Amino acid sequence: MHFVWLFIISIFCSISQSQELAQQKWENLKVIRAFDLSKGHTIERLQLLIKNVGNEPLSEYSVPIDGDVYNKTAFFTAILPDSSAFLESGLSGEHSETVTVDGVAYYYGLVFLPTPIESGETVHISIVHTYNSIAKPFPEYIDMGADQNLKLTTNLYPNSFYPTLEYTLVLAGSNDIKINKLPKEASDPSLISKDETKTTIGPFTSISPLKTSKIDIVYSRNAPILRFSNLKREVWVSQWSSTVQFEEHYDAINDAAKLKDGFVRATWMSKQLAVVPRSHLAAFDVELPADSSAHYYTDAVGMITTWKRFGDRLLLKPRFPLFGGWKSNFTLGWTNDLSQFLHTVDNEEGIYLLSIPILNGPVDSTYDQIDLSVFLPEGSEVLDVTAPVNNPKITIDNKKSYFDLKQGHVKVTVEMKNLNDGLSQGTIFVRYKYNKDSFYMKPLSIGMNVFIALIAFFIMKRIDFSIEK
Repeated sequence: MHFVWLFIISIFCSISQSQELAQQKWENLKVIRAFDLSKGHTIERLQLLIKNVGNEPLSEYSVPIDGDVYNKTAFFTAILPDSSAFLESGLSGEHSETVTVDGVAYYYGLVFLPTPIESGETVHISIVHTYNSIAKPFPEYIDMGADQNLKLTTNLYPNSFYPTLEYTLVLAGSNDIKINKLPKEASDPSLISKDETKTTIGPFTSISPLKTSKIDIVYSRNAPILRFSNLKREVWVSQWSSTVQFEEHYDAINDAAKLKDGFVRATWMSKQLAVVPRSHLAAFDVELPADSSAHYYTDAVGMITTWKRFGDRLLLKPRFPLFGGWKSNFTLGWTNDLSQFLHTVDNEEGIYLLSIPILNGPVDSTYDQIDLSVFLPEGSEVLDVTAPVNNPKITIDNKKSYFDLKQGHVKVTVEMKNLNDGLSQGTIFVRYKYNKDSFYMKPLSIGMNVFIALIAFFIMKRIDFSIEK
């Protein structure tokens, strides 16, 4: 699923709570909580019909978030479904602020409504909360080629600071879903329905705030759980050659179920596991920007030639398949035309806007840490950097490269955490100034230095250094 509209219309930012929770007198008239289990990361959607039951207008709505989920959140955003208007929303801050209810501290997300909701009025809100998977293989060890099940532990009831009149839980994305540890009041068969696409539990009525009953959702997923513990992504901008060069360094791990008896080549060949979808990873499927060229694929040993290009996609086959718990690292590079990413700002000479995709990595993958470094031409002046992710850390310094004569290339580094491939349509914007003097200074300086060196060589050739007897 692509989320390009999230980054164009809404900004995912950290927020501080400006309205005390005790002042938020909401009542949830209806809540539908849906999980998408088809990906390596978790997508949780909330459909809310809420009512202001207080005496004062309200413009903020808070959502409690479990600590393990909060620390893996990729983004948290909200929309008014009636008008398709995106709302300002985000997490409780870069310093992990919490609110305390009855002596218990809670992390939270906060949604700001465009206009205050008067007492007695209702409003529909849709919330999308995406986080790197907290599901674990169940069991942890399996035979080579066996089916894989995952276990997701979550609250049966809505995570809400407010009372709920009606609530339904929906599970989708797997054709084999089982629910364990259901409480007695939820064990009635009439409350559970299944079809080919989803499992529905509920509806439940009259649920008190912060009611908790943990359940285990066990579901089938015969695919790897690809996680990159670290990604170093470098983007080199050259306005002289009119190109932008990408180089990415990946540290990969497959978090799928581990092999019970180790790797057996005879089983690998007899079951044709190289082409049969299972929990192992046989190749990285990478989508690149259009019209890329000069591709290369290497690892610590050297060049890897087992890759193929299909249009704007690369299929990268590692030196060995990645089973559960196995790790690998590799480097991928390519070149694009600069005009695809660089734009001039109207009526401002020498001002440029560079738009770089946050990710171009393998599909269905998550990232613990991403360091994206953009190298601008020597002499550039950075005016602004915008990164539509949660709590980015932005630094600006310099790095010398070939033919740099003074301070070197201007290096803009954006450090990000807990992302997934669903954010690949997001864009980082760098606005900078690069005037004609800086543009021509480097070739003139290089030419002058070469000229001086040649003159010096010519003069040295004319001098007789021989020693006469």
